[in-house]
Amino acid sequence: MLTLLLLELLMTAPLTVEGPGVPEGVETLDGLRWKQRVLLLFPGEPGGAWQAQLQGLERARPELAERDVLVLIVGAKEGKDARLPDEREARARWKVAPGKGAAVLIGKDGGEKWRSPLPAPWEEMFSVIDAMPMRKQEQGG
Repeated sequence: MLTLLLLELLMTAPLTVEGPGVPEGVETLDGLRWKQRVLLLFPGEPGGAWQAQLQGLERARPELAERDVLVLIVGAKEGKDARLPDEREARARWKVAPGKGAAVLIGKDGGEKWRSPLPAPWEEMFSVIDAMPMRKQEQGG
């Protein structure tokens, strides 16, 4: 019973966000609701897939900005991207196993919209975003 209570607390606790790109006055992931889409990047094993994801991130930045996507690197202590410092809580909340790499897209409504193992295909994620009714409204259509 205690384990279930602790798991529920982890799943509902507000996760702190920090770093570049986080709007002023926003301190938690829930504070981004209705403001930005969020891409959570969970690092996996160092090397191949994670490095490929980071290289793709650099190329994808203009398209991410166009779609109001804030990239949060889970567990990162520093860097030019915003971050969710408590990796254990984030992995529990979004059901990503320790040591596994994943990308999880959170919509402006706060719900999970897409997920992929790393390296995540950027074009697939952009297609998911572009099909969203809110994105279509943003584009004037």
